[in-house]
Amino acid sequence: MIIYRYIARELYVTLLALTSVIVAIFIINQFVHYIGHVAEGRYSMLSLLQLMAVLVPLIAGYLMPLGLYLSILLVFGRWYVNQEMIVMQACGLGFAELLTKVLGFSVLVAIVVGFLTIVVDPKVQRLNNKVLVDIAEQSVVSHILPQAFTPLGNGQTFYSASIEKGHKKLLDVFLAERLVDGGWRITSAEKAHEEERLQWPGRYLVFHNGGQFSIGDKLENYQSGIFDNYGVRVDVPVKTISTWPEDISTRELLPLYHSDPKVAAELQWRLSIPISAILLALLAVPLSHIRPRQGQYGRLFPAILIYLVYADFLWVGRSWVSDGKVSPWVGLWWVHGLLLLCTAVVYLRRWGWRHLFAYCRRGRK
Repeated sequence: MIIYRYIARELYVTLLALTSVIVAIFIINQFVHYIGHVAEGRYSMLSLLQLMAVLVPLIAGYLMPLGLYLSILLVFGRWYVNQEMIVMQACGLGFAELLTKVLGFSVLVAIVVGFLTIVVDPKVQRLNNKVLVDIAEQSVVSHILPQAFTPLGNGQTFYSASIEKGHKKLLDVFLAERLVDGGWRITSAEKAHEEERLQWPGRYLVFHNGGQFSIGDKLENYQSGIFDNYGVRVDVPVKTISTWPEDISTRELLPLYHSDPKVAAELQWRLSIPISAILLALLAVPLSHIRPRQGQYGRLFPAILIYLVYADFLWVGRSWVSDGKVSPWVGLWWVHGLLLLCTAVVYLRRWGWRHLFAYCRRGRK
């Protein structure tokens, strides 16, 4: 019992650490991708942080099988190098018992992953779409950065020297508008703020204490003037985002399984992620075996290569089922079958039929 608790604790701690690191790497990669939009004024920093927070459970469910796979390789590899596995075997821990405990742990992980992919991920996907829509439709002022030219769309470019605390008022502002005839209208003012007028649809930037200069395309005609208050309509596009069927609950998709290949591909994908946790754990046990003087990380490269091929086949198989190139009856099961075949080859190469059965019988005794 002490050995089993030790195995479970080591695998749990390593799984948690590895999954956290891998998720953090992916989140940082996405953060770097979107930070350019913040610099351009398209996203606010608060919206970016909300988007990153939504992505965490979405990515965690997909990466936990990889974390489990690597944790078994690293933990068992360290035990083989430090001779701890030999001591455990001398204390009566047979291969069959070790494999049973690993599979039991992997089933618990698969249940958590299945809950994330089947139940949580559709809700998170809808929330992610809502965040993206809110970003597209949020206040124009929230996109504007001080001392930076910000494109507002429809040929409008805005500049503000500074912004008051709370992002409500803009100071020392400048707006350049491209006219229909090819000319320009330049508006500058001491300050500006955003308003929504009920009597007129749309959003407006209201300028205070400024002037305006308009010039034609051929630089022949121009107009100028000053004002106390002046409003400019800013077009904010109404944006809708649909990621069907990824954002639809599993219960709603089940009746459409046989009629829509996209639904079949999505449902099999959600089920494949927890299945992969068990299959990868089954493969990791023999791959983690390290011979004396081989080195703790000697098996990592082929193990990671197998995982990359397996994950790539899952993505390709999902695309084939979604496009109708592969029947849902075949679906993604052939990919899992290939991994099982690879696992069987690894087991037989490691022990052989006779030694494998004898080893399992010793473990049961």
